Amino acid sequence: MTLLFSSKITSHSRFKIFLNIHKDLICFINKKSQFVKLIRRTNLIIWNEISMQHRYCFNIISRFLSNIWENKLSFNKISVILKEDFAQILSIILRDNHASIMITNLQQSNLWYFFRVLHLQCNMWVQSESENESFTEWIQSLSDTLEMYDQINLSFYIKLIKLTENFFKKMFSLAVMQQTHQNQIFFQSQVILIIHNNTIININDHILSRMIREIKIYEVTDSMNTEKEEAISMKFIHT
Repeated sequence: MTLLFSSKITSHSRFKIFLNIHKDLICFINKKSQFVKLIRRTNLIIWNEISMQHRYCFNIISRFLSNIWENKLSFNKISVILKEDFAQILSIILRDNHASIMITNLQQSNLWYFFRVLHLQCNMWVQSESENESFTEWIQSLSDTLEMYDQINLSFYIKLIKLTENFFKKMFSLAVMQQTHQNQIFFQSQVILIIHNNTIININDHILSRMIREIKIYEVTDSMNTEKEEAISMKFIHT
């Protein structure tokens, strides 16, 4: 995700937080460094996507700032704006259960009681159309409480298609798909949100089977051989 940001800065890169995190971890930053001098002149920190961050990250930063000013105040003299919706993406914990994921949330931290919760009253991203506004109100009605784990009733304007073949006929008809090679922006207006990876693979295969195209295979890897002593380029790491 960092590669999508213009500045490519995350909390881990900026504050030198290890990826394998635990509660007693600290920031390995020299107090005489230029970064600490910058922190001393800082009045505000804006921290986005906090629901994906482990709660220990916030404790680490709080201890780091307290260490700079040599006191025990949480985040010390700096105001911190944290932004995210806890009903959306949570922390990723490999091969663990729901309870283990929820306990990593910032709301389970002892620092949570020091924050003042503010709610978004006007969504500037929503276009001023009745269906868009209705959909926004419906989304906002879904709380991040235990009620989310009960049955959710869809609004009348949300179309429900039970048969997969009917879905493709409506969204990706054969006639339209055979012209996609001449329309490079077609898929920009066709967004599908999927939970399971297997479902994504099946949908992609079905869509590709309807297209007139030249097939190209791009190989990727999710691991590397670290036994060789050759230097690993940044280009390789970013891919």
